[in-house]
Amino acid sequence: MKNIAVFLLLITLTFPCSASQRVNQIINNLKSNYDQIKTAQADITLDLNLMVFGCSGLQRFEGAFYYKYPNKIRTSVNGTTYYAEGNRIRKVDDKGKRYYIKLLNAIDMGRGFNADVLKHNFNFKIVKDNPNEIILDGLPKPEVLKNTKNIFFYIDPKKKIVKKFDIFFKNRMISGTIHLDHQKISNIWVPIGFHGRTAIEVVGGNLVGLKIRLIGKNVRVNQALSDKLFNPGF
Repeated sequence: MKNIAVFLLLITLTFPCSASQRVNQIINNLKSNYDQIKTAQADITLDLNLMVFGCSGLQRFEGAFYYKYPNKIRTSVNGTTYYAEGNRIRKVDDKGKRYYIKLLNAIDMGRGFNADVLKHNFNFKIVKDNPNEIILDGLPKPEVLKNTKNIFFYIDPKKKIVKKFDIFFKNRMISGTIHLDHQKISNIWVPIGFHGRTAIEVVGGNLVGLKIRLIGKNVRVNQALSDKLFNPGF
């Protein structure tokens, strides 16, 4: 009887560790692809459709996008330029006026715009794990995505990419699914856009449905980009 108790204790202690190790393996597999992207640039078109009181209105933004590993982004659309380093965002309008932008209850991007952001923001459990598809159930950590209950991440382990994610909001009347578009460039699977439906928090803490689509064209990776390109004067 004593030996059985010891055996059950060992299983209890070992199993969570093994599951955690497997999650680390899965995310490191994603990193082995995405972390090859040291710089990226593209021409982009962003379509937003805000769903308010059953109505919608399309907004289109066109411009250029630049990225530098691990945490620098610059995008210029419709005469306005945005600089981002982690969760710090600086907006510069067409008249040169500067503003700071704060994202409400957003993912913490302090680790940079890379696969590390997953473990930094979510606690995971494995829903499905086979050679063709992996599904991770991500529970947001405290102070992250307060309006989100959990997110399912669908992973292609062969291509080492996230194919899509389903968002389950605390408000069950709103749902979200974002599909990620990839293209193989220089033997790297590069995200070149996304499309789907999500929600954003507006004044008062209410969620509003949002249809979104980003298309990247003329995508180039791992070309020299000066740090000065990303310097907004934070």
